[in-house]
Amino acid sequence: MKARVAACDRIRIRMQQLLKSKGRRFVTGLFRRMIKESEDGVRKRIKDWNDGIYRHVVFIDTTGAEASLLRVPITLHKKGDRLTIDFTGTSPEHNGSFQALAPCVRAHCAVNLYQSPFHDFPISAGTMEPIDFVIPHGTILDPDPAAAIS
Repeated sequence: MKARVAACDRIRIRMQQLLKSKGRRFVTGLFRRMIKESEDGVRKRIKDWNDGIYRHVVFIDTTGAEASLLRVPITLHKKGDRLTIDFTGTSPEHNGSFQALAPCVRAHCAVNLYQSPFHDFPISAGTMEPIDFVIPHGTILDPDPAAAIS
């Protein structure tokens, strides 16, 4: 933890030095360019993939008040330079705590995309720009905000 805090502090110091030497406009432009180049690169990579619909289903066993088998189907719709990750058909919200809110699901997908097909792009909002998500509300991947989540 101390090493992570030290690294963050070093980044803070370097950013302050960069702002002082180059100015706010330069740094803002630099970040904007990083985001745009990531988006353009990801769009190009996705465009090179075959158009189509790709499906997979994952089953998860859970414990809680009742043992159950949860279903999480994932469908990738790829067309042109866009990708849609669709979780339609996911098991409904239940009384257990093995559930996640939609932003967590998007983040989990991002982690997997960053480490495999987009491993060579900077981590930024631009990388996820050409990707849409369909996460039906009322499922274990987007339960009511008052539901138990783990």
